Amino acid sequence: LILALYGTRLLDLVPIARYTMIEQMSDCVLALDENDRMVDFNLAAQEIFEINQNHLGKQIKVVLAHWPEIIDLFLPNANKTSQLTIAHEEKTRVFDTHLTLFTDSSGKPYGKLLMFSDVTKHHQAEQSLEQRLFEIQELNKNLQESQAQVIAQQRRLAKLEERKRLGRDMHDSVN
Repeated sequence: LILALYGTRLLDLVPIARYTMIEQMSDCVLALDENDRMVDFNLAAQEIFEINQNHLGKQIKVVLAHWPEIIDLFLPNANKTSQLTIAHEEKTRVFDTHLTLFTDSSGKPYGKLLMFSDVTKHHQAEQSLEQRLFEIQELNKNLQESQAQVIAQQRRLAKLEERKRLGRDMHDSVN
């Protein structure tokens, strides 16, 4: 049995799975204990929030002091999903965030997991589409106004043509 477990390296799957699932994710992952101390993070979180191993065990309020919007996400004690726009060092990013509380069988919380999905490009595309929609609506409004003007001019022209025709008919009937 020992040979089967250690010889085949079956126990190596857990760290490999963690590395594959967490470290290679493009989404940021921050894990806290029940006292809001950082216990883990992934590479994406390290890059975006400029955190490192020295921050482990420290209060999230201290670790992310330059990111107050994020600290507010950790405060509620309920599962929560939201969208967050963060402007930091002249760079604006939009994240879909999800807070998951970990509770034991009696319902007592023992940790929190916050995931950030960077949806900045999607958000920018939405804004661009909204701008294009507004421009199209404005063009449509201008087109309708122009059509109304053309119709009004055509009606005036038709009235003038009708008056000319009636004038000719009256002139012809008098002669």
